[in-house]
Amino acid sequence: MEEKVLEITETEKEINNVIKKVSDNFGKLRTNLTNQSIFNEVYIDYYGSKTPINQISKILLSGNNLFIIDPYEQNKDILKNISAAISKSNLGFTPNIKDNKIEIYIQPLTTETRKKIVGEAKKYYDTAQQEIRIIRQNILRDLKNSEEYSEDLKKHLQNKIQKIIDDGEEKIRIMFQQKEQNIMKI
Repeated sequence: MEEKVLEITETEKEINNVIKKVSDNFGKLRTNLTNQSIFNEVYIDYYGSKTPINQISKILLSGNNLFIIDPYEQNKDILKNISAAISKSNLGFTPNIKDNKIEIYIQPLTTETRKKIVGEAKKYYDTAQQEIRIIRQNILRDLKNSEEYSEDLKKHLQNKIQKIIDDGEEKIRIMFQQKEQNIMKI
């Protein structure tokens, strides 16, 4: 019985990892609802340590389209490093250093850009679905080949595992639909 719970727990853990991964990937995509989290993956070398800029700066949104990055430490080298890191990132923003701060004007999304971003979201969604299918195949194959369980118990476990997988797929589908709506909202 302990193995039964272990297999179900392992399935839940793997599905939750896929859900977290797709959620993180969706979070990196730009929508009209611009927020500071778009800078979470921008790092600089800060005293020998790779550090996200949001840990060494205040990041403020002024109006709908202007970010102001205000480093806690007023140092020209840090400003230049942050500016360079933002320029090198795939965010597509051009930082301007002004008054010991960095200003970044965010252009409103065009319809064409929105469609490209939805395409990226779709790729993340498709990858997550594929990962879930692989999880399903592996777990059901292992269960089928197991000689520890009776056929009735195998069937019961298959049903429970399928329910977990179906729930995970549904969560990812809903996340994708919400992200698509946010991206396409004008």
